[in-house]
Amino acid sequence: MKEGILVSMRELNRFEVVRKARERILTTREAGKLLSLSERQVRRLKARVRKKGLKGVMHGNKGRAPVNKTAKKVKEKVVKLLEGKYRGLNTLHFHEKLEEEGIQIGRESIRKIYVERGIPRRKHKRRRRFTLRERMPQAGLMVQMDSSLHDWLSTGDEITLIACIDDATNEVPYASLFPSDTTSHNMQVLKKVVERKGAFKSLYVDKAPHFTTTRKGGTHLVVRTENFSDTQVERALGELGITMINAHTPQAKGRVERLFQLLQDRFLKELKLRGISRIREANTFLWRHWLPYYNRKFSIKPLREESAYRPLPKEVNLDGIFCYKFERKVNYDNTISFQKKIYEILPDSYRICFAKTTVEVRQHFN
Repeated sequence: MKEGILVSMRELNRFEVVRKARERILTTREAGKLLSLSERQVRRLKARVRKKGLKGVMHGNKGRAPVNKTAKKVKEKVVKLLEGKYRGLNTLHFHEKLEEEGIQIGRESIRKIYVERGIPRRKHKRRRRFTLRERMPQAGLMVQMDSSLHDWLSTGDEITLIACIDDATNEVPYASLFPSDTTSHNMQVLKKVVERKGAFKSLYVDKAPHFTTTRKGGTHLVVRTENFSDTQVERALGELGITMINAHTPQAKGRVERLFQLLQDRFLKELKLRGISRIREANTFLWRHWLPYYNRKFSIKPLREESAYRPLPKEVNLDGIFCYKFERKVNYDNTISFQKKIYEILPDSYRICFAKTTVEVRQHFN
């Protein structure tokens, strides 16, 4: 019996990008952009893949507990000192005080504790510089996505158009009108793109709350840090091995911004000419006529003809990925609470009582 290798979608995606870099389909810089790695790290990955194959993209400590993990009692003592005696100290000063207390802990561990407790740290300000970004050389390497709130039906009421555009070809694989811009609506658009084209390598979006977790503190907006949980969109993309890249400015995702400028001009006028004033009729016209017209007229050939869209295995159920997922702990009476309702988990052939276990609740869009 042959030994198998258990890999995640993220590791498989990383392996494919490194393989393309080794075969010179992608440059080292392009591969680093897709994997959010430096060129030096990409070169190291290429060397590891050459020696170990698929295992080269896996972490060497996978499945093993870190040897430098901070003990629970030590961490509790550090947190107690941080919130009490040494409140207000920066990480370096606090580290020195802990050494005086006889507590040995690394500065990186201290930094993580500051992040977990939401304690602000001084950050260096940098000048903002804008540079022209060239198109991706291959279709499917990057898809830009955004939404536009506009009076699309010329009725005086603003509705939302959510669209995706391929960075390399200008092709719009899918777009749709919705009453509002919500997480479920964005996930429905992403699901359609994956169904039609396959899994792409990266998604370029802004920092809207359904893409990136944010926290408000007074007059400040704190952008997601490592102690915040993934959004539903991030979680779904992660299950498919798709990297999400956040744009810092509207100019960064200029292709989809220019797409909306064109749509607000031509598509809106086409709807007026046909007397369309309902979302359902507008979407039918968009899918059957406008998108095929746009893709014929405005799409371009990529630098490399081979597509980077990856067909999904037959066993992958997109309905089980593009949905809401929540964790709940089972009560002693085999029930969970979800959205102000109580649900009972009945015993089955594997287990009679589920008390104190953690279960996953999935909420589908239908």
